[in-house]
Parts: sequence; structure tokens; C-alpha cells
Amino acid sequence: MDFDAASPIYLQIGDFIKEEIVSGRLAPGSRLPSVREYGLFFEVSNLTIQRALQQLELENVIVTKKGVGSFVNPRITPETQQAIIARHAADFLGKMRKFGLDDAAILALVEKELVRTSMPGKELSL
Repeated sequence: MDFDAASPIYLQIGDFIKEEIVSGRLAPGSRLPSVREYGLFFEVSNLTIQRALQQLELENVIVTKKGVGSFVNPRITPETQQAIIARHAADFLGKMRKFGLDDAAILALVEKELVRTSMPGKELSL
């Protein structure tokens, strides 16, 4: 994973894990890889992984059972999942505005990309 120098690595790792949850690749109640496994995967220290997991626990995205491991919160709500998605959308908009794009230019860029990446035969619904 390529990390962005503008944001702490532990937050970026947390965002990655949130994306795994929201996309369904990590289901509610499922066990996360260990700190060591994540450390090897991301090529960062175990301390960085621990900080990421602590942050996710503070946000009620995961639960940790001492000596057992960390798990996706089995009671993660659709509202929490929507909040994660909304944060990513806000981050995206912030980055586009830093590039000097106004709302109309951002919308045009997104629409163009949706058309480019849409599957043939699928209707776009905005």
C-alpha cells in the first residue's frame, strides 16, 4: 500500500480496514488479521497497527477481546457504515478542491468517470 504523506499512516490503515468492512470483505463479527499479520502486510511496525486498531475501537467499528483478537463489531450499524462512506466522499471533495476544482468541475469529472467505468448494460442511477 502506498501511504499519503499528508495523513498519519495509522489513520490510512484504519481507513483501509473500514473500506474492507463497508465493502463486505470483512463481515460483522469476523476476526481481523493479527497485529503481526497486518504489520507484515502493510510493512509497518506493530505499534502503528495497534494505534490503527485502537482508533477503530474508539469509533466502535471493531471490538477487541484481550488474548483472542480483534473483530468487526457485530453490531455495526448501517448508519456507521454510511458515516464511513460519507467521510470518504468528504475527503475526496476536499482533495479535488485543493486541486482548484469547483463543484461543477468535480461533478463533471465524477460523471465522466462513472460513464467510463460503468459496466455495459447497467443503468447509471444518481
